[in-house]
Amino acid sequence: SEHISLLANGTLALQLGLQALRLPAGSEVITTPFTFVATAHAIKAAGLTPVFCDIQRENFNLDPEKVVAAITPRTSAIVPVHVYGHPCDVHALEQIADQHRLKLVFDAAHAFGVEVDGRPISDFGDMSMFSLHATKLFHSVEGGVLVCPDEECRDLVDRLKNFGFQSDIQV
Repeated sequence: SEHISLLANGTLALQLGLQALRLPAGSEVITTPFTFVATAHAIKAAGLTPVFCDIQRENFNLDPEKVVAAITPRTSAIVPVHVYGHPCDVHALEQIADQHRLKLVFDAAHAFGVEVDGRPISDFGDMSMFSLHATKLFHSVEGGVLVCPDEECRDLVDRLKNFGFQSDIQV
């Protein structure tokens, strides 16, 4: 991936990614309850409201049909989780997000190296977050990676993680 930002952990990566999208404060973000609590915490920390949506029985991923039913005028984004490295129905979720003009940010904490149709999982949606926590298959004891759609978004995430500074202070 060309535009990545490295962060202290996946939770912070997801939080800053959502902040970088400049979603309306308090707006609703559809996500799954079948995930580690950090997903909802990141949504709340970004000033947004998590709305839980049911999952598919066969793979434990967010159910696209239920996502459509959960969309309200206050919905600004969808945060699906690729559970246990099994990819969500990325094509259906992208279609829903496009149709309803919603941002789509994938929690890919467990999906490092996963592909769909020969493409990296991070090629889908507006952003993807990967975790490098010790419990993950690929880890650095702790850490997070945010894959951004472009250089401008990545630079904004980097400023957010660096207290607003454009670059490191040179001595």
